[in-house]
Amino acid sequence: MEAQSYRDSERRHRRPDFEIWDRETLLEWLVDAPEVGLAGTSDGPMLALAGAIDANSITLGALERHARSWLPPAPGSLEAATMQASELSRRRRRAAVEAAVLANRLRNHGRLDLAGLTALMLLRAAWSHALFEGSVRSTERPELAAAAVRLFGGYATELLDQVEPVAADPTALLNATGRKAIAHVAYPVTCARIAEVLGILGLFAASADDGDSMRKLLPPLERVRRTVGELVEYQPGWAHPISDNFAVSLIAPTLLVAGVNPDMARSAVTSAAVWVADRYDDAHGGIGLAATSTEPDAEISQLLDGPYENGPMPRNSSYLATVITDLAAVIPGGRELYAEIVNEFLAVGIYPQIRIADESQAHWRPDGAGVRLVQPVRYQDALPDDGYPATHFHDDGSPLPSADAVALMSISRDRHVISVVQSALALTGGV
Repeated sequence: MEAQSYRDSERRHRRPDFEIWDRETLLEWLVDAPEVGLAGTSDGPMLALAGAIDANSITLGALERHARSWLPPAPGSLEAATMQASELSRRRRRAAVEAAVLANRLRNHGRLDLAGLTALMLLRAAWSHALFEGSVRSTERPELAAAAVRLFGGYATELLDQVEPVAADPTALLNATGRKAIAHVAYPVTCARIAEVLGILGLFAASADDGDSMRKLLPPLERVRRTVGELVEYQPGWAHPISDNFAVSLIAPTLLVAGVNPDMARSAVTSAAVWVADRYDDAHGGIGLAATSTEPDAEISQLLDGPYENGPMPRNSSYLATVITDLAAVIPGGRELYAEIVNEFLAVGIYPQIRIADESQAHWRPDGAGVRLVQPVRYQDALPDDGYPATHFHDDGSPLPSADAVALMSISRDRHVISVVQSALALTGGV
């Protein structure tokens, strides 16, 4: 109103006119081009990421490392003791704008998978700030977390629209990756990323009840579950993770299908177990798969090279083995499968490993404070009646909604919480 009055005054005095943009117009422009929200605040790292996206050389690791700047400081640190509330607020605002900018740019370059995962990095920032400030209520998402889920839902639904017609056609999906230099690596990576993002979308849809405003923003659960089920059943690349970086890619899709089709879930876990065991089997020339946080070139080298003098060193540790064994332990009817997998991994010399963390300290960072490595994970030969075959099954749970907690596993990528996995399974109809 004041701007309009000033404009009328200038007109009466026959001075140069100017244009007024109302709030709705500005919001529309921000949605179409969120980059304008960074005016005057862009820095080198953000511009470097934008350049990498434009050059099609962006990696999930690079995005995650940049997104750490959105997080609050580690509790108990000097930075935490001296940081002003205004700086924390500024970080949250910066996180929201940068996440929107990066995700939109990734979408424009055909990377809806990474656009969705960038939204989950914003979700990580939202819950980390809530934990830092002691304002977590598991029944209610903070405003920034709800915005992150909406952002993720938009990109994941668009990915669903694109994948749905070819989910049951391995040739079509393979052809979509066949133009890449190493299609036999790109195909399983594509399968894993798509299934992971859509599996998380399904968990969000399953967690939204009738009174939840989020429900109308997400696609129907059965539509998502059908597409994920087709990926799991018909795309062999989904069960061929190329490194430990893709261990968490197995979790959400398996839980989503296990709720209504335990046989399919067990078959999928079996296929993944056979694949991983072969990668570690000396009789097949296996040297193991690369660890989490490994860069793509090293992942490919570990996958494709043999045990040569100048090649990658053999590796017997595996987070993949832990995820696969744990999924066998929790999905319905997995008792016999669990015992077979434990014995098979022992036979080929795999040492399962997992990282444990208090996320109120670690903030879902791979390098977070207080993260500790458990290696080897010692499983009981048979699944006990109490359902606790290893020490990490005795966890303290998570204060977050289970769908959110599973989603954040896709950001840390090196750890999971069994009670969260079980809660997410219950969401999908599993027991």
